[in-house]
Amino acid sequence: MSRKHAGAGRKVLVSMLVAVLVAGAAPAMAGMIEIQFTGLDLVYDGTKIVDAKSAAGGTGNPADSDPLTTMVFLYNGVEAGRLEKDIFADIKILNVAGIPDTGGFIETGGNGNAFGFDVLMSNSNPGWGLQMNIDTFKAFYSGSGIAMAVTGVATSVPTQDLPFGLSINTGDQIAIVVSSANLSNITASGGFLTGFNASGTGNLRASGVPEPATLALLGVGLGAMLLRRRAR
Repeated sequence: MSRKHAGAGRKVLVSMLVAVLVAGAAPAMAGMIEIQFTGLDLVYDGTKIVDAKSAAGGTGNPADSDPLTTMVFLYNGVEAGRLEKDIFADIKILNVAGIPDTGGFIETGGNGNAFGFDVLMSNSNPGWGLQMNIDTFKAFYSGSGIAMAVTGVATSVPTQDLPFGLSINTGDQIAIVVSSANLSNITASGGFLTGFNASGTGNLRASGVPEPATLALLGVGLGAMLLRRRAR
């Protein structure tokens, strides 16, 4: 498929929303973690959605994962830091058959509570940033060839190693949403989609906890934002 630098016509908006309820964390420290990323490439072959690099994966190997362009990390709306290299997405959503080519919703078959959606943040093997196992997803297609969405819940988070002192509670539910504002190379047969390519940007959001040093930096950033608002 065409890669992320193949031109504006190949770009697709892919948004991923991950919501996590943090239990047991100190109330003063719990907040919203958001990761904004660009450069995600996906492929659908009529039965599964995978990252464009490889259908293999789940081991934290960057060689099996799609390189991303940027990741921006925010805590309660204030930037905590950003990564612009050695960042990857490793995705495998199985049993995604029967999407109507005229549009509609389907629920995937079981993925076996296994590998489904991993984000790598190191060019090492393994390069875990956030490893998420998935069972089922719900998929939506607009029927116009320009919009699709996939939502699911992580059944477990075996590994996480987020930068900038950020951490989510791996024992709580994580909801994932992947949406695309444009698709390419769409094929269909017998009233159902049999393939498409997608490429674009997105975000991930989760309740979580920063380390004290990160909180101090975020406090400085928030103070600056308040001063700017008062000056208007």
